[in-house]
Amino acid sequence: METGIKRLEIGNDKRRYALMLAISMVFVLGGSVMLVGTRDSEQLLQLGASTAFFALCAAVFIYQLADKRPRIVIDDSGIYDRTLKLGTIPWDDIEGAFVQRVEKQAFICLRLKDEAKYIGKLTGPMKLLVKGNQAMGFTAVSLNLSGVKARPEDICNLILYRLADTH
Repeated sequence: METGIKRLEIGNDKRRYALMLAISMVFVLGGSVMLVGTRDSEQLLQLGASTAFFALCAAVFIYQLADKRPRIVIDDSGIYDRTLKLGTIPWDDIEGAFVQRVEKQAFICLRLKDEAKYIGKLTGPMKLLVKGNQAMGFTAVSLNLSGVKARPEDICNLILYRLADTH
């Protein structure tokens, strides 16, 4: 059956990353100015570490701003989340989906027919993260929507619509 939706690509929220870049640059500039006038070695170390941290954050935000690739793709073949490094999850492997939130961060939890098939593809640290997520009520495979420009409910509804259409 035809859904009328060929491909949805969800990318980074450029405005959000631009704002975070601006904020981190303020901290880098402020830390740099304070470093110039500091003579105390302990204070110098603390200021240097915090300035380096915000400079690293700025570099990450610049990278995210420059990255034109979609983070999440929903199309006829299934769901692809670049950050999961699992490849495309075919519609036949997905049983359901729901939105789960932690603080202000939204995730779409995917109910899979065989979670072990996907958990087996993950690295050791990612497997530990999955266990922690499951302890908080998440499924083994969840789409992290932090930093993307899309409403979680809209994405979840699209997934549920596509599931109803393909099953």
